[in-house]
Amino acid sequence: MASPSQQQQGQVSVPSNWDTIPRGHSMRFLEIHGLRIEIVNKGRDGFIGIGFSVADVKLDRLPGWEPHSYGYHGDDGHVFNGRGSGRQYGPVFGTGDWIGVIFNRVEHTISYTKKGLDLGIAFENVTEETLYPTVGFRTPDEEIIANFGSDLEAHPFHGDFDALRREATQKLYSKILATRVPQTSKSQDVVGELVFEYLKHHGHWESAAAVAKDVLGGASEVPASAREEAAALKQVAEDVVTGEIDKALQGVEKLVPGVWKSNPRVLFALQCQKLCELIRDHKDEEALLFAKSLKPTTPSDDTLLNEVLTLFAYLDPSTAPAGFFVRS
Repeated sequence: MASPSQQQQGQVSVPSNWDTIPRGHSMRFLEIHGLRIEIVNKGRDGFIGIGFSVADVKLDRLPGWEPHSYGYHGDDGHVFNGRGSGRQYGPVFGTGDWIGVIFNRVEHTISYTKKGLDLGIAFENVTEETLYPTVGFRTPDEEIIANFGSDLEAHPFHGDFDALRREATQKLYSKILATRVPQTSKSQDVVGELVFEYLKHHGHWESAAAVAKDVLGGASEVPASAREEAAALKQVAEDVVTGEIDKALQGVEKLVPGVWKSNPRVLFALQCQKLCELIRDHKDEEALLFAKSLKPTTPSDDTLLNEVLTLFAYLDPSTAPAGFFVRS
């Protein structure tokens, strides 16, 4: 596999058609996947990204720069997860190196190796239902050989997958065995209580009331306050999706007074989302005034705000490198 353009600089990511979750696989939660990428030629600058992405990710950027994609980049050794700013992870890689990628479904992690040396966990909380191995190129003459397990004799992975699977399986079973199911004071029907709580949580009030009456013998009930709280939470979620950020903030504060004082980073992220909405709707004057009022308190807040501010430079903010903030 080689860079598609040998004459001019461009960017392209190439996903494999190898689905990391075989359809109909009943034990997919125990899966650990691996692939081996050999760098035949790092090209002019070595801007090669290796990782995973969902099926509909934009392919004109390196893996890790778009939402729901993960990438380890050879030019600087940084890893990227859904944004253009990354963090230091491992060494740079180039011609003659081989990079192993380990996707652990049990621990929800992605790790890398370089020439068989374990570089550690790069990404945690990887929860996408389906991901595809993805390699991105950016400059001319970049070339790799990808092995998804079909030619391990000629290109060995240098990783003991059987041992990894055994370890992951043991961890999962140990966690299950260590989980204690609490006994309720009102009822000894644990399954009935679980069903009741599930229905109540999702707002299926009539079904929850029926379970409380017929299964739990009236030992549980659906209080009016629970219905009101669930309806308020649903409204907050709808306000965030539709861009009514101020309304959502007020709704959460009403439900949990003082919550924003104890969660300033979440508040700042939502305020940045409001700024994105203003820029997307071309309310430039209002957006500039609001941007001046934002006060980042951590390096990550500062990085987030700077990425959002780049949207001002584009007539169509959705085409910006940070355009994913306004596309979804």
